[in-house]
Amino acid sequence: MRYILSILLVSATSLMADPVYWPASPRVPAKTGEVWVKCEGGSMRNLRLNVNGVNLDLTYLGKFSIATSDSNWNATLIYPEQPSIRLGITVFDIGTWMPDLTTNTLKNYILGLQIKGATDISSTIDKTFTDDMMILSDKPDVVNYTLGNIRRQEYFVIQGPKIIVFTYEAPASLFEAKREIAKLIFGRAVIR
Repeated sequence: MRYILSILLVSATSLMADPVYWPASPRVPAKTGEVWVKCEGGSMRNLRLNVNGVNLDLTYLGKFSIATSDSNWNATLIYPEQPSIRLGITVFDIGTWMPDLTTNTLKNYILGLQIKGATDISSTIDKTFTDDMMILSDKPDVVNYTLGNIRRQEYFVIQGPKIIVFTYEAPASLFEAKREIAKLIFGRAVIR
């Protein structure tokens, strides 16, 4: 009965709003490299991603390998011991995918996820999820959901004319175990 009510609710809501879906076209691969950044007491190695005109530095964590062949994201960090654990980074010009990050736009994105069959959806938009994390000196909007057996957590931030989406995905059974690593990497991201 709950399932039928959920379908009816999604159907009724979709008549009132335009769902937003993740773009089907492949993302342009990021250019990647390593840079040494001076810090207190020396220097440290960072991973630099050049994505859609943005230089994004991530703290280097040797356990992850970088891939640019995943068409969902501009860059993917893969946990070699468990390749199904992935961190994705995507940069969009405002208006090419989403016009903005208003509550209505993000609710339309959540509607698109519901129509695609996502379950266990929670977000900071509707206050069903809270997170005190900061990314790029901003408090991101966060959307969590399960699609099939994969659990995703997406962090949305605006930097100038860009929307940057940081995604953590893992099999639902492993999601909580590695989530803190994603928060550590995303939380230390810097635009140069």
